[in-house]
Amino acid sequence: MQDAVRTANEFKFRHWKHEGVVIHRCEINKATGYFKRFDDRARREKFLREFQGYVTGLPFLYYAAGVKKTDYAARYGPGGADLYHLCL
Repeated sequence: MQDAVRTANEFKFRHWKHEGVVIHRCEINKATGYFKRFDDRARREKFLREFQGYVTGLPFLYYAAGVKKTDYAARYGPGGADLYHLCL
C-alpha cells in the first residue's frame, strides 16, 4: 500500500508540482479544475496514457457493481447501509 501511495504522489507531483490533487473521472473528462490544463488534445492524450499506465501498475484488483437505488431503498428503507460505503 505504501508503494501505491508513493507512486500516486509521484504521478501527481509530475503533473501539478504538489500532491494535493484529488483525481476525479468527471473532472478529467470535462477538463475542469486541476484537469483544465489537459484541454489541449495532444497534452490530454499524453496525460491519459501515463494515467492508464499508473492505474494498471497498481497492485489492486478492480470490480464494478451496479445498484438500482429505487429497488435498494424499497427493500432496505432508510435503515439500509450507505451505498457509497457498501460499494467500497
